Amino acid sequence: MMTKTAWQWAAGAVLAMGSHWAGAVTTGDTYTYRFDTFFDTSTASLYDTKTLAYSVATLSITDIDGGVQLTWSEVANAFPAAASSGLTLLNALWLNGVWGTVSTSSNVTLSVTTGGSSTPILLDGGYTYNGVIRLTGSGIAEGSSATFKILGSGVSASSFASTLNVPMIQLDGAGSPYATASSAKVHFLGTLVSSPAVPEPGTMALMSVGLLAVWRGARRR
Repeated sequence: MMTKTAWQWAAGAVLAMGSHWAGAVTTGDTYTYRFDTFFDTSTASLYDTKTLAYSVATLSITDIDGGVQLTWSEVANAFPAAASSGLTLLNALWLNGVWGTVSTSSNVTLSVTTGGSSTPILLDGGYTYNGVIRLTGSGIAEGSSATFKILGSGVSASSFASTLNVPMIQLDGAGSPYATASSAKVHFLGTLVSSPAVPEPGTMALMSVGLLAVWRGARRR
């Protein structure tokens, strides 16, 4: 028969597991997005979107000590580029989440706005954000990446990757038919493609039974 102390130990272990899988920050947890859906600027509506057969960019958000690390890349793609340059560049990233101090070790310069309501384009799909990272230099070119850190109290990958939060990026240097007379910028929405695994209730139950078996064996010894 298990003693009160044994039950307390087992219950504590199960609760600790539950706390971890219910959203505790774990260094290394990563959420990854692809960007293949964009607001179609070749139409008159700000709500029209189009999905490509390829992704123009990826974004990973990883928990690190004291905050998160973002790795943002433009992948080689066939999106139409302006004839004058033949290149497209990533130069703005909108996110919702708990923000802190933003820094980068990459060869880019930043302009960060947080704490308010940032709208990429007026009524652009109805999306608004509480922060934006803008690259004030040349941006991120195809085949290139940049890394950023956001450090501060409460900053976590899960806050930026909530199911209610959809990141948006700006691709500059777009060509026909998506460039307009006043802008060559196109905005893409992120699609979550991978996230930290969360065990199903049945798995949690099996883990709990296993813990109890280990404890009993230790007691017998």
